[in-house]
Amino acid sequence: MNIKKYFRVYKTLFSLNLSALTAYRGGFYAMMASSVVWGTFQYISVLLLTSRVKSIFGWTRNELIILTAAYSFFWGIFHFVLARNFSRLSRVIDYGELDLILTKPMDSQFLMSFWIMNFTGLFRTILGLIILVYMLSITHVVVMIPNVVGFFVLGICGLTLIYSFWFIAATSLIWYPRLSNLIELLYNVTGIARYPSQIVYETKNFVLFFLLPLTFAIATPTKMLLNKVMGGDVLWLLFFTCIFFLLSRWFWKFALRFYTSASG
Repeated sequence: MNIKKYFRVYKTLFSLNLSALTAYRGGFYAMMASSVVWGTFQYISVLLLTSRVKSIFGWTRNELIILTAAYSFFWGIFHFVLARNFSRLSRVIDYGELDLILTKPMDSQFLMSFWIMNFTGLFRTILGLIILVYMLSITHVVVMIPNVVGFFVLGICGLTLIYSFWFIAATSLIWYPRLSNLIELLYNVTGIARYPSQIVYETKNFVLFFLLPLTFAIATPTKMLLNKVMGGDVLWLLFFTCIFFLLSRWFWKFALRFYTSASG
């Protein structure tokens, strides 16, 4: 794989998306406001959840707010880089536009994943970062450089895990291209990453156990910042990330065998 070629293509896509942003500024402002409102609502939900108890699943109110801020930070990046590409996947397949992508001399999964960028997601990232720094300062958590590096490295792993989970689910649209509501479902399902993995163990719900890997995506980097991370948390995150990413690659190539192009 020629990394420089992919970097040049991504740079071009970035420029094209930035040009589209300046052409439709009204929609950008509306989406920016919506992103900030939804991000703020997540913090309100934590305050309501902890209004009568001091801690939940071993996490104090301040730690849960820090977890929510970390989720907002990484989720904003996910929205910026990846989310809207999944929203267009159904249309691309249903209208036969996938033919154009498959005929290009580049990896089709790369093009499907990074074609569109949503700059409004950056505002949620900024909001999350501001609250994260503020909460760490008022709780007097000692954050060293290794903690910060570990936070970002594990955060990238967490984003890769969430991306792989989404891509595996979205690949099923090759068989059912009109199932566009699947992406909306993924938005709701991924919300479980805002909570620690203990919530799954305590509820003992079979459906939630299926979503258990997602609870490591954000909680593990947050634990690194809070100096509460354990070796098992990191190993589980790395394990799930590798397994889901490799599975997403295999499942995409497998599904393409069943894709019927626009030309038949």
